[in-house]
Amino acid sequence: MHGTDPSAMLETTISHWIRVVGNGIEVFGILVIVIGIVWSTMRYLRRLSAEQGYDISRSASAARCCSGSRCWLRPISSRRSHLN
Repeated sequence: MHGTDPSAMLETTISHWIRVVGNGIEVFGILVIVIGIVWSTMRYLRRLSAEQGYDISRSASAARCCSGSRCWLRPISSRRSHLN
């Protein structure tokens, strides 16, 4: 080994592996953050689309059930105007 110090080689090898493990931890952390953002966004969009579907089906059922002046889905202000 032409005058190479074994402790220097060991230090270089350990340093290299510490760097590799550190890079692996960083990549894993970034993946966790990105997956968390994607997962949260998908949940939000699904909930939003489910609420819009509920509003659409509610308005469609309101159109079917309301006939004449006895619609219970009218706003309270319009109900009060009929009482006066």
